[in-house]
Amino acid sequence: MAADTRFTDLLNMSALGDKLREVREAKNLTLGQVQKQTRIHQTVLKALEDGKCDSMLNLAYEKSFLKKYAEYLGIDSHQVLNEYKKFRPAAEPRMTNKLPESEAYSKNVSGFMPFIKLITIAAVLIAIVIFAGGKVVSYLKGPHPSKRAIASKARRSPSQARSLKRTAKSSPTSKIVAKMSIPKNVQIKLLLKVNKNVLIKLKADGVLLFERELTKGTAEIFTAEKALNIYAANGESIELILNGKSMGSPGKGTLKNIEITRSGIRLR
Repeated sequence: MAADTRFTDLLNMSALGDKLREVREAKNLTLGQVQKQTRIHQTVLKALEDGKCDSMLNLAYEKSFLKKYAEYLGIDSHQVLNEYKKFRPAAEPRMTNKLPESEAYSKNVSGFMPFIKLITIAAVLIAIVIFAGGKVVSYLKGPHPSKRAIASKARRSPSQARSLKRTAKSSPTSKIVAKMSIPKNVQIKLLLKVNKNVLIKLKADGVLLFERELTKGTAEIFTAEKALNIYAANGESIELILNGKSMGSPGKGTLKNIEITRSGIRLR
């Protein structure tokens, strides 16, 4: 028997989520199967069905995921979003009325415009002259920049030159925290443990899952096909367990981009 896909006159977000779950189960689909097809993480899918997505996503992402999930289930996404707007009115763009300028004000401004333009042009010309004059004086007083550079380069010893080259080559753009080797046919699976309250922003395969404070004692599992990226306000507050292997804390202080791939964990 086909599921009733009409989404009208629902009472709240929980009722909307129940309808999504009802349609999914009628199609004999698991959350894991939906995740693989839509690239929406199971955590987000479950939150949508429980009517609690606002606790982990901002309104723009919540609306986007809801539309994508409805379309995947074969539901009229316009109808779903219309119901959604009843419960999340703040998601609608706010219109601001621009007060019309008075006719007298407009005439006064237009009358002064030629005078204002003239003053602006004069000011720009004076600034250019002063700047150019300063450059000329500086050039006449001191040695030519290229000559100074050549002289400085000539004074460097061979060992100094080699040292500079080594420094340039060894300046890393990222830091490897832990190495790993996860086969391509195995999903990246991360268990994130929190030992102190900490602000976390997490993406799976480029999709933002949530941005919120996780409380002490929280332990959540996240999966990805290519990469997980984490922003942590305090790296010491989290422990990462990658595919069953404990990696410990990724570092201290604010870590803006903890990248987790099949080859391990890297700070960028």
